[in-house]
Amino acid sequence: MTIYAISDLHTDYDDNLKWVTEISDVEYIDDCLIVAGDVTDNLLKLEYTFKLLVSKFKQVFFCPGNHEVWINKVDEETHHIFCSFSKFDKVIEICDKLGVKTTPSVFDGILIVPLFAWYDKTLHIEHPILTSDYKLWSDTYRCKWPLDTTNEEIVSRFLKMNERHIPPSPPPSSVITFSHFFSSLELMTAYMAEIERRWKSTTTTTSLSSPSPSPSPSTPSTSTASTTNKSASDIRANFSLVAGTQQLDSQIKRWNSSVHIFGHSHRKMEFKIEGVRYINNPLGYPRERLSSLISGPFLPIVILP
Repeated sequence: MTIYAISDLHTDYDDNLKWVTEISDVEYIDDCLIVAGDVTDNLLKLEYTFKLLVSKFKQVFFCPGNHEVWINKVDEETHHIFCSFSKFDKVIEICDKLGVKTTPSVFDGILIVPLFAWYDKTLHIEHPILTSDYKLWSDTYRCKWPLDTTNEEIVSRFLKMNERHIPPSPPPSSVITFSHFFSSLELMTAYMAEIERRWKSTTTTTSLSSPSPSPSPSTPSTSTASTTNKSASDIRANFSLVAGTQQLDSQIKRWNSSVHIFGHSHRKMEFKIEGVRYINNPLGYPRERLSSLISGPFLPIVILP
């Protein structure tokens, strides 16, 4: 029995849904898949995607990402969902119905722990050529929270959901935690350093001080920004502003996790920080794979054994 992980399936895209459909029906039938958020904001596609996955894997684990709580016209007109917290609850309901695990559970002797979160400014790192503005991110327009709710309050609400599962002392079994969002400033710093290294090693004509010819990891893939002096293509949004929250780090440590899976950034990476392996294995958008911003193989990654 093997534990695999992937994130950011984005099955809104036909190519990505086809990728899920073409996963072998027999190769993974005794295995587990961790999906670290961002499958789709479309509830019908979400349910269909998970029906496919549970038919191909013995067990599927999931935590919602930011896209799952986007509110669309169908949510309002058909499902009568007008708030992102209600959308989150509906996503969990669908998972429960299909047997997709969204709470801590043991698979083959390994405790697998989903951790819900959102983002605040605790991971924000200023950068001379990156713009830190929530208006550059689609969440600002696609999410609908109760009036005057702050990001800090959203983070607090989701972390409280995690708290009810955390034991008073670390469990004796091996633990894998996962979240959609980044979990520490150390992880954010390592990510930004790796991104700069990749930019410098893959191009001689484009640097951090000039717009990238294709979407960069610091630039929103679907920017809804409007600016006075610059076109949207000239702006690089600072991803660290919306990456996650430092408060997740203490929950990971309280679980005594040896491996933490995360998503959100659409960039494959692996780090070891304070003895914990941090792994990001996104499928991402088709254009990111075509432009090699996400490199192959485009497969679930083996976590254990």
